[in-house]
Amino acid sequence: MKVESVSIGGREALPSEYTVADAGQSQRTICFHTEHRRGQRYAVEFSFENHAPYRDFSRGQALDRAAALAQRSEGSQGENREIRRDFCREQLPHIRFTPYLRQLVREVVGEETNPLLKARRIYDYITSHVMYSYVRSYFTLTDIPEYVSTCFKGDCGVQALFFITMCRAAGVPARWQAGLYTTPLEIGCHDWAQFYVEPFGWLYADCSFGGAAFREGYEGRWEFYFGNLDPYRMPAAREFQADFNPPMAHLRNDPYDNQMGEVEYGDRSLKENEYTTDHRMVELREW
Repeated sequence: MKVESVSIGGREALPSEYTVADAGQSQRTICFHTEHRRGQRYAVEFSFENHAPYRDFSRGQALDRAAALAQRSEGSQGENREIRRDFCREQLPHIRFTPYLRQLVREVVGEETNPLLKARRIYDYITSHVMYSYVRSYFTLTDIPEYVSTCFKGDCGVQALFFITMCRAAGVPARWQAGLYTTPLEIGCHDWAQFYVEPFGWLYADCSFGGAAFREGYEGRWEFYFGNLDPYRMPAAREFQADFNPPMAHLRNDPYDNQMGEVEYGDRSLKENEYTTDHRMVELREW
């Protein structure tokens, strides 16, 4: 990702007035730190490239071939120990392996031992059982995966976290990704998941887009979103409930996700209805 320009109140911002989080941060942000004036706007223009190889994990021969590769890799070289350590663990308060969730995972996964097929069973379960629905602020939910596993509804982030938690409980490394869905027609906030299977590495799972395809009868699109993503993604976060760099001094509106930004004065943080965020696409280029 490359920052093209930064402005405050219509003028070029000074380097001392903002901080860009480096590539090693889980939240890729720009932080403006300056004295605010009424009506003052803050803007950043940036560019990025998406590279995403297509993997065919469609049910039938394609999935069988991929599963055979995964099984051989599992037995011969195993998964990266650091990846398993970091992405098969609980992460309180939401990624919790409660007795209820463990039992649900056992029912969904069954006797399956192949990591790719475990993830596929979890994806199929979520996309065929959970309806997309707006939910109240994540800040008010005490256990997001257990919430969605009992009411069977949730937005993109709720479904992504449900997938991640179930995969981890089943021994399949999984992690969060979030950012923007950016097409020439619209730009919107979106969350999705990744899961790790040798020899393929990190793969994608978009349960909310996959679930919509399933309900609308688009089998090809449903198959696609297990293992793949469309190219219209701007990933800005790669971990759930990750801290900002630099950190905020006050409580965030959303301590778990970050899609619309946060604002704070010296004495308090601003509520979502006290500021607005706007996204605009400057150019979309296919290579």
